[in-house]
Amino acid sequence: MERYNLIDEPWITVLIDLKGNTKNISIRECFNEAENFIGLGGDTKTQDFAVLRFLLAICHTVYGRMDEKGEAYKDIPLNQKLQPIEWEVDDSEEHNKSLINTWINLWNRGGFSEAVDKYLNVWHDRFYLFGGDYPFYQIDKSVMKEHKLELLQEGNKQGLYYGKSFNRLLTESSNKISLFAYKSDDFKEILSEPEIARWLLTFHGYTGTSDKQTFRKKETDDTWSKGWLYDIGGIYLSGDNLFQTIMLNMALVHPEKEYQETNFPKPLWEHSPKEIVEYLMESPEIDNLAELYSNWSRAVYIDSKIDLRKGFECVPIKLPEVRHENQFLEIMTTWRYNETGINKNSYTPRKHQPNKALWRSFGLIALPTRVEEKQHQPGIIKWMDILKNHLKIQGIKINGVSMESDGNATSWVPINEVYDELDMNTMVLLDQSENGLMMRLYDEVEKTKFIIEKVYGGLLYKLELIRYGPHDGKKINSVKKINSEKEIVYGKIDEPFRQWLISLDVKDNMEEKIKEWRQVLQIIMTKEGKRIVEITGTRDFRGIETDKGIMNIPIAYNIYLAKLNKELGIKKEGEK
Repeated sequence: MERYNLIDEPWITVLIDLKGNTKNISIRECFNEAENFIGLGGDTKTQDFAVLRFLLAICHTVYGRMDEKGEAYKDIPLNQKLQPIEWEVDDSEEHNKSLINTWINLWNRGGFSEAVDKYLNVWHDRFYLFGGDYPFYQIDKSVMKEHKLELLQEGNKQGLYYGKSFNRLLTESSNKISLFAYKSDDFKEILSEPEIARWLLTFHGYTGTSDKQTFRKKETDDTWSKGWLYDIGGIYLSGDNLFQTIMLNMALVHPEKEYQETNFPKPLWEHSPKEIVEYLMESPEIDNLAELYSNWSRAVYIDSKIDLRKGFECVPIKLPEVRHENQFLEIMTTWRYNETGINKNSYTPRKHQPNKALWRSFGLIALPTRVEEKQHQPGIIKWMDILKNHLKIQGIKINGVSMESDGNATSWVPINEVYDELDMNTMVLLDQSENGLMMRLYDEVEKTKFIIEKVYGGLLYKLELIRYGPHDGKKINSVKKINSEKEIVYGKIDEPFRQWLISLDVKDNMEEKIKEWRQVLQIIMTKEGKRIVEITGTRDFRGIETDKGIMNIPIAYNIYLAKLNKELGIKKEGEK
C-alpha cells in the first residue's frame, strides 16, 4: 500500500522570513507559492542543492513540453500522460524562441502557472515515498527478487544502510562515531518522513562508495557512482525569493548549442524501477537536463512497511557513474582542463576547495569559453547572457557548493560541505562582453591574488631565507608557514572585497572603483607587512650575506613596499 505522497505532504524545508524561520511544504505548495518563500532552508547547503535540482527537473519537464498556459508547443503533440508522442521539431530556432517566451512570460507573471499542477496530477503515483509500483527514487521488491538480492528481513543485515549514515548531519558508521552529534545515541537511527525524502535526494547526489551491494560483478569499464553532485563544483544563482531562484537556474534553452536539439525532458521517474535500473546499468549518454537532475547513483530499496519508530534502514545498490569527461550537459559546475592523468586533454568538473573563498576562483566563473586558453565557463553563467535583455532584478547571488570527502579512495565518505556565495549587481553579472565588467572584475581578482601570492609571499620567503639560509626557504615547514600566513591575509581582505564587489554598478566609473579598491588593499597589505616586521628579532635585522649583498628585514620590507605600490599603481609623493 503506497503512502506519504510528496506532492501533497510537507517535506521541502523553506525559509519564510529573514530571521531564519522555516517550515515544511509539499511539492504542490512549493510551486503554487514559491514567490512567497525566501528560499530553501534545509538541513545543509548540499541538501538544498539536491532539492533545487529536483525542483528544476520538474520545471524542465513541464515547461520543456508545455508553455505557461499548459498548451503543448508547436510540432510536439502530447499524449494523455503529457509525454511527447514524438520529438520532432521542424525549426529548432523557432522552438527555442518559444521556450524563451515561456520563460519570459513566467518571469513577468511572478509565479509558476497551473501547468505544473496539471503535470503533477497526471504523475501523482510517482511521488509516493513508500510502497506502490513506483516508490520515489527507489526500487521495489520485484527488482530485488529479479536480481536475487536479499530483502530487508529480521536478522538479515547484509548491505544495510542505517539512519545515522543516511543522515548527512551525522554520517556515522559502526567504526566512525560522530563527535558532538546533535542527536543522542537512542535517536540517531530515527528519521521522519520529511527527513527521509530530503536525505534520499541528497544521498543520490552525494553518496560515496562505502556500501557494498551491486547488481553484478564490476566489469572493466564500470566505475561505480559516488553521486554526480559529489564530483562537481556546484554553481547556482539565487534571487529575492524561491520562485526567482528556480527561474534563474531553469535554462529552458541549453546554453551549449550541441544540446539544444537533444534537451527534450525525460525525467527518470516517468519509468518503472525495473526500466530505470536496466537503463542506468548500460551507462547511457544523458542528453537532457531533466534526466541529469533526476539521476540515480544507487538503486535504493526501502521496505514499504518500515516502522520508523524503530529506526530507518535501506539497501543501496551501486550503479555506474555519469561520464565526467567534457560533460557539458551539466550547467551548474565549474570546470578544469586536465593536462595529465586519465582525463588528459579533456575537461572535468572542478570541485570547490575547502577554506577558499569563491571569489578567488572568479576566473573559472567569469571568463568566457575559449578552447585555446583551456577555459570553459559554467553553463549557468552563459544562460544569464541569453537572458540579459529580459531580466529585471536588482541583485543576483552566485552560490558555490561542494562536498569534501575523507580522501579514502575505497569509501569516499562525505565529511564536510564547502559553501560560499557572491552578491553581485545583476547588470554587472550580465556584462560579459570582451571588455565588460566581468572581465574587469576578473583582472582585479587576479591582481589581488598576485599581490598576496607573489608580493606578500616574496616578503615571507625572504624572512624564511634570513632565518634559515638560502635552501630552507623551500622546505616543507617553510612552505606551510608561508601558505598559512597568506591565508590569514586572504581572510582579512575577504569582507572588504565582498563589500566592494556588491557596491559595483554599471553606472560607476570603473577606473575610480578600481582605484577605490586598490587603496583599501594597500592599507591592509601595508599593515600586514608591518605586522611581520614587528614579530621579527635582532637576528632578522642583522640579516645574512647573499650573492646580491646583505639581506635583512628592513631591506626586505622596503622591497616589499616598493613592489606593492608599483603593482597597485600608487606613486610616492613627488613622483609623476
